[in-house]
Amino acid sequence: MALRYPMPDHPTPREDVAAVQRMLIGLGYRGLTQPESKAQASVAQPMVFRLRDDGIYGPVTESAVEAFQEDEGILTDGVVGSVTMGFLEEAWARRANELSSPAAGGFLVEDSRAVMGQQERLRLERVATNTPERVAKMTKREEEYAGYPHFSLRADAAEAWCRVRDIVNDHGGILTSSGGIRGLSTRVSPGRSATSMHYVGRAVDLQIYSGMVDPENDPLVITGPDAERFWTVWVRVKYKKDLGQDLELTGVSTDRVRDGSLSTSGRFINLTALFAEHGFERIRCRKSFLKGGMRIGAEFWHFQYEKGLVPGVSTFGAELKRLYPVSALEKTPPWSYRDWTFGINWN
Repeated sequence: MALRYPMPDHPTPREDVAAVQRMLIGLGYRGLTQPESKAQASVAQPMVFRLRDDGIYGPVTESAVEAFQEDEGILTDGVVGSVTMGFLEEAWARRANELSSPAAGGFLVEDSRAVMGQQERLRLERVATNTPERVAKMTKREEEYAGYPHFSLRADAAEAWCRVRDIVNDHGGILTSSGGIRGLSTRVSPGRSATSMHYVGRAVDLQIYSGMVDPENDPLVITGPDAERFWTVWVRVKYKKDLGQDLELTGVSTDRVRDGSLSTSGRFINLTALFAEHGFERIRCRKSFLKGGMRIGAEFWHFQYEKGLVPGVSTFGAELKRLYPVSALEKTPPWSYRDWTFGINWN
């Protein structure tokens, strides 16, 4: 199947278009928030369009296709031809496998001692994005933003995630997810580094449309960037308790207003600080995003568990071997970078 068009406002629903839309939605491509004119760009309240599997290849679907193409490093033209369809089907197959494979339920890759010293291999643990109790109380809006209901991380990172999640849920907030560990065979692209912390089960992505869309309603509000291109992520909560505070947040950015010139009020927890307290660090947004590039460059959603990594000592290869035997690593893209060192050429 190949869709040889972008067809803005194509009038007739088609099942092949709906199939593409369902794959894009499942991969986390959710909508269009870019301004359609300079006049719209000056309006603080964003115009939000949600991707639906309605079979209509309009501007929302075209924007989602373009975001996927840019992330995969292929021609970004909004056209679902044979190349884009091949990438899309492969990405969807990987995601379906990640969500249904035994690895998603927690497993030990190898029970014997690791080749590197006497360190034991770590389990991969399947974690819930939110607790069952919080899920039962979600509004329809919260369900739409939440993303994947579960994902997998290495055991120590999974334990840290659950501590953060429980605090947020206990305050009436939600966490969101676009996934955790990444398969070794995942295609490398300009938007997907071969040395990503996702490969070693140390990184999680929040749902990329759960923030920077509508600060008055999003579960996550993003402030910044600062001089070093870091964002601060705030999670909206219902209760004060220990951490929830009623705040007037300034310096707020969205996908359409990227200079931190917006503000909003509400009850929030500083999620960036809470993550840092439990070993997760943020990363910088890409320079291309600040120059008007695609949303995928914002990177506010990415947090990585750096506890136990020693700058100048810990290597990417050693971390890979904490999860996989060398026989499984050989000839994979990440293994080519096994000598890269944390804090020097890997971070």
